[in-house]
Amino acid sequence: MPSHTGARWWRLDFHAHSPASFDFGGVEGVVNDVEVDFRDWLLAYMRAGIDGIVVTDHNTHEGIDRARTVRDELREEGNPDYRELAIFAGVEITVDGGFHLIGMFDVDTPAEVVNGLLHRCNYPGTRGLSSATTPLSFDEVVRLIQEVGGLPVPAHVDAPAGLLRHDSRNIQSLADGGRVLAVEVVDGADIESYGWVPVLGSDAHHLDASGAPAGTTAKYPGSHFTWIKTEQLSLRGVRIALIDGPSSVIPSDASADDPNDVSHQFVESMIVRQGETSTTYRFSPWLNAVIGGRGVGKSTLIELARVGLDRFAELPPALEKDLAWFAPTPPRGTDERFWDSDTEIELAYIKQRRRYRLTWKGSEPEAHTIERESSGVWEEEAGVVRDRFPALITSQKQIYEMAQKPSGLLRVIDEQPEVDMASWSTQHDELVRAYRARRAELAAVEAQIATADRVRGELADVDAELALFAQLHDSTEARELAALRALEAAQSNAERLAEEFEDNLASALQTVEGAEPVPPQTPAEEARSASLRRATKLVADAVGELARSRVEYREAHTEPSARQNRIAELEALLARLGSEMSNSPNDYASTVARRSALQEVLNNLADADERRRELAQQASTALEAVTNHRIELTSRRQRVLSHLQSDDIELRVFPMAEQADLETDLRRITRKATQFDGVFGPGGLLAVLTAEPRSPAYQAQIDQLKTLLRSLKADGRAVALPAGVTIDPRFFAHLETIDDIDFTTDVDLWFPEDRLQVRYRQDGDGAFRNLDQGSPGQKTAALLAVLLQLGDVPLIMDQPEDDLDNRLIYQLVVRTLRRIKIRRQVLVVTHNANIVVNGDAENVLVVKHGELPVLEAAGSIQRDDVKDSICQIMEGGETAFEQRYRRLLEPQP
Repeated sequence: MPSHTGARWWRLDFHAHSPASFDFGGVEGVVNDVEVDFRDWLLAYMRAGIDGIVVTDHNTHEGIDRARTVRDELREEGNPDYRELAIFAGVEITVDGGFHLIGMFDVDTPAEVVNGLLHRCNYPGTRGLSSATTPLSFDEVVRLIQEVGGLPVPAHVDAPAGLLRHDSRNIQSLADGGRVLAVEVVDGADIESYGWVPVLGSDAHHLDASGAPAGTTAKYPGSHFTWIKTEQLSLRGVRIALIDGPSSVIPSDASADDPNDVSHQFVESMIVRQGETSTTYRFSPWLNAVIGGRGVGKSTLIELARVGLDRFAELPPALEKDLAWFAPTPPRGTDERFWDSDTEIELAYIKQRRRYRLTWKGSEPEAHTIERESSGVWEEEAGVVRDRFPALITSQKQIYEMAQKPSGLLRVIDEQPEVDMASWSTQHDELVRAYRARRAELAAVEAQIATADRVRGELADVDAELALFAQLHDSTEARELAALRALEAAQSNAERLAEEFEDNLASALQTVEGAEPVPPQTPAEEARSASLRRATKLVADAVGELARSRVEYREAHTEPSARQNRIAELEALLARLGSEMSNSPNDYASTVARRSALQEVLNNLADADERRRELAQQASTALEAVTNHRIELTSRRQRVLSHLQSDDIELRVFPMAEQADLETDLRRITRKATQFDGVFGPGGLLAVLTAEPRSPAYQAQIDQLKTLLRSLKADGRAVALPAGVTIDPRFFAHLETIDDIDFTTDVDLWFPEDRLQVRYRQDGDGAFRNLDQGSPGQKTAALLAVLLQLGDVPLIMDQPEDDLDNRLIYQLVVRTLRRIKIRRQVLVVTHNANIVVNGDAENVLVVKHGELPVLEAAGSIQRDDVKDSICQIMEGGETAFEQRYRRLLEPQP
């Protein structure tokens, strides 16, 4: 668990009976003979985790010194169960009428002060018993407690012997007197009308639950207490907390949570080293205020944090140059800078209850080191600081710019986990890619389908050719030609076979003649050899005969034969009959093949038409997914805004209703960054949008504008323009240069930005006003109140109150600040007392000028040095000091 700087929460038991009360260990109000050891009593509180007790024995001071002595003994002996325990002097006095009143004094108030109070109250009974009463009234004893520096706290006001059993007129008189800040409430009584702060004590008379009488609520050390927010447990700190009320006082029966158990992430400390100089700045997980005179370097802390958290890339362009002095990568032409190679910035960042160390060095200005503490050892981790350790750093200038154009606030809203813009954008890109892919496939298929008419025309021509072929094929000339071609083909085949036969014989003869002779050894071998010789001679004679006849055949056919001449005559005749069509078998075959190819193309086109329908449906589904996903972004934004509503701020997002970027969007879609101002102006395309942007009719007109864009691209001048729309004729020629598919796809995927409406009211019960109707100061104050509520990451602000009057700061900013700081860390550089004092800063850092901003004082307003600095330094604090003067000046009664 990280340690807390400045104010933190402490468990304080306002009503702790010690063994010095005679009824301790038995029934309340009845003397008990059982002795309870002070050691066991104190250890019971320590084991229960109690931080402080008010020793409130019945009408006696005897237990105070004894408790302090035993506590010190436990500390010195190193008891394993020992923990620091603040012991406030106190007493439970029984006043006239039998009512119980606690007098609470400081941790160093001598017990004798309490004894003296009892004497002044003229308590007549036995010390340690509650049976007797003082002769003084409730109000008189309250005054005496205050006169000796104590804090009066009526005990168990809604139980027997409690103040609410008193005469109502006396109760109201006591409330009107303003002398009582807090009362002990044990049964949930409503005391709001009296203006008192409810607190709780154990009123324990036993060490554990086993000692409680049957039928009663068990009360023992740790069972009932009050959470008090202060830097140190002292009477002064308790008083300040009680003046703050519910924001600094929580009875344990109101919540089971430990308010110190911070779940949000925060910057715990920042160490800056500059050469030999090193300064450590420690921060509270709640509200931190950096104060100091003008020009001492308060804003330097903001920029050092910006460097350490790697947030310079988020600066708007208008501020980059102003802050180039600190930038890790200064703009060109900027040589001077705050840091050098010896500068180091080290931040301790608490995230998910783990401590990380983020280090930036001037020797490597573009790099950050991330380390995580594990069992006291730092282990380096991967990642980007900007991504892993979020923070929102802003200034009055940034807020002012955002107030002028609230759409900038959407960027901050989009960084909230509920929006999860990173994952939304990733999914959006995937859906857009899927739609573009379907559109590209569809375009390719449509390009194929566009060739269908041409293919059908070619097929008709081929069919005509084949029909003529069929007609010629049935004529007498065609039949004669076919017969002669068959004879010619048969003759050619016979000649081919003769030549192949001759070649085969010659080859075989050559093989036999080339073989090495083998002398015969037997009569059979001799007979076989003779037979081979005779056959070889016969084959040789045959080969010679065939060779001679081949030569003679070729010599006889050097001129075309009568059959070939007739074939030529018939071909020429049929060519004339075919109107110059070639009618050779090859031309006919190629025509048939061509027809087959064309038919196949048409068959494929039939499949493409079905494919086109499928792709068109897929594209429609993909576009619907993109559209729904875009609608989901608006819904996520609205869910974030729904948590930001308050009595003074109202926020709403209208889908795709922002008009500031319409011209830029349309120029991007039409690929025309300049010129044609009339087309993109009020009398051009935007004339379609006549409805109020926040009305449902406006959404329909956005769709009409998309339809008009598609029509202008498809039909050009032929489009019937809507009333009021004028288009420069030259613009149609420009549209023709854009690819149809790319253009229509871009139109489909165009979704104007959402419009953010911020409404506020300055006077609690006044009417809400639109942000754009307010003055610059009102706009800035309202936006600042919104920023305070956005998310739970550390919020670091530089003088956000500049140019704002105190009334605005208090009504719109401070109220919000007090409400949200329990769930997010705020670090603010300010000159305004309202923010520091009325905002109840848990930690105030007072800085003065130095090589690095020098930490002159730090802590809560409870500290004298911090209090004095606030009174001397803060500006414009009349309202703050009027409403919280008791916190700073603490006048004694």
